[in-house]
Amino acid sequence: MKFPSGLEFCLAALALAAACSAPGLTRRALAGDMAIVREGRYQGTLRIKDGDQKTVEKVEPLRRQIEEDPGFLRQVGEKYFSIPAVSDFRYKYVAEDSVAKRLVLRYFASDPHPIIYAGWQLLFEFSEPNMSLVQVLATEVPLE
Repeated sequence: MKFPSGLEFCLAALALAAACSAPGLTRRALAGDMAIVREGRYQGTLRIKDGDQKTVEKVEPLRRQIEEDPGFLRQVGEKYFSIPAVSDFRYKYVAEDSVAKRLVLRYFASDPHPIIYAGWQLLFEFSEPNMSLVQVLATEVPLE
């Protein structure tokens, strides 16, 4: 069995790190006409995950990709809704669909003058274990 030299090992490690942390993977998946963004609610059963270390390690790189451009979340939400300039999307939680093997990140922007709706939500749905973006669901959230 031949082991890689120190240089080969370092180059392979750098290539792997670059592939895993490449900025904009989520944005590139949404590029163009944003066909991956749909209006609607998640159809499966979600269970909110707590902040255990394993979940944090999965979610942090996804959040960095989604949040790297401050206007990106607004752009996604405005595909379907007119969102006031004072409303910003903020990360709320991560949920898991263990049957469909999905991880869903929820972002919410509140309506500054709610009458019918409290605001708008974006659900970023990722397939496990490879964490590829499946779809983004946008919807208005009614007042309760």
